[in-house]
Amino acid sequence: GDDTELADDGDPWSELRLFAALARSGDRASPPGPPAAERLRVATEAGAQVLGLAGRTGRLAPGFAADVVALDPRRATWPACDPAMPLLDLLLARASGRDVRMTMVAGRILYRDGRFTGLDAEEVAAAALRAAAAARHHPVRAPAAVEALGRALLDAYDAK
Repeated sequence: GDDTELADDGDPWSELRLFAALARSGDRASPPGPPAAERLRVATEAGAQVLGLAGRTGRLAPGFAADVVALDPRRATWPACDPAMPLLDLLLARASGRDVRMTMVAGRILYRDGRFTGLDAEEVAAAALRAAAAARHHPVRAPAAVEALGRALLDAYDAK
């Protein structure tokens, strides 16, 4: 993600729920908004495109970075949910950052079961400061990438 979530709570799952809610019509009888797969695609593939990483990350495929978030769906399924509900729909409806059990970036596990692994806190802080300083002097992302995200969002809204 681009780390600009609306709630500023570090929970991308709630942002995906907000996206779905905003995509719905105000009419109570309206369709439910973009399907789960389209919302996930906007968050992953379209997000990677806006960040200039298209073709390298944003999906699990040969030649792409192995960026993975593993969730424990047990909390999301309680209280009892419709057992016929597809897992992706369930996770997008109920998952939160508390359900994350493992994150992998470029094939390297950085977080597992509540602990960060293989990270030097001082190194991470220094890298964050360097990235923030570089961002202050970096031109705005290419207009084509921003336009591509806009098209992906419009396509998702139209998919309802």
